[in-house]
Amino acid sequence: MKYSATTKGFYPDSGYKGTVPSDAVSITADTYSKLLLANSQGYTLSATSSGQPCAVNSERTAIDLSTLTASTTS
Repeated sequence: MKYSATTKGFYPDSGYKGTVPSDAVSITADTYSKLLLANSQGYTLSATSSGQPCAVNSERTAIDLSTLTASTTS
């Protein structure tokens, strides 16, 4: 899986028929799952200065994805 900071979108490693943005970075399946969970809990997807995806709260503070669980609330 890849993540693009410019589109704030995810792109599969294979089978995608469109053009993957040049800024897309590879992410693990675990990171992808945690980002989707964070988004479902009200966090906004963003990217670090190096283009790595992160989830931020309403104060625009990045959260530590390793602490995120299904019961975590925003």
